[in-house]
Amino acid sequence: QTLECQDLYFIEGQVDPAGLEHLATQVLSDPITQTVEWGRIVSAPGPQPQAGEGQVIEVALRPGVTDPVAAQVVRAARVLGIQGVAQASTGLRFLVGGELDEAGLLRELSLALLYQLGGAEGGEQGA
Repeated sequence: QTLECQDLYFIEGQVDPAGLEHLATQVLSDPITQTVEWGRIVSAPGPQPQAGEGQVIEVALRPGVTDPVAAQVVRAARVLGIQGVAQASTGLRFLVGGELDEAGLLRELSLALLYQLGGAEGGEQGA
């Protein structure tokens, strides 16, 4: 089993490609230790692992919950003169490698990650 964590940033607005690149490389990532990629979300998330390759779990704060990192992303865009950033939100993607034998295992892992990240408020509300 393997577990990889990726930071997600959702930028809303009309930002040109040069602005996105500037934001991604100057604010959202560390060029020494991280790689960065971006794209437009039209509907469904990106490619999912094939059978036997593992699972993808994405978590984000609920709408209306204060997201201080997202607020700083919007502020930083303004300071850097990047036009068109209306708002932002953040999340995490977990890539779980290996075969998961039971559907319940993935659900339990999802809940454990939510509780660990402080995103769940008890019971199954965070799932």
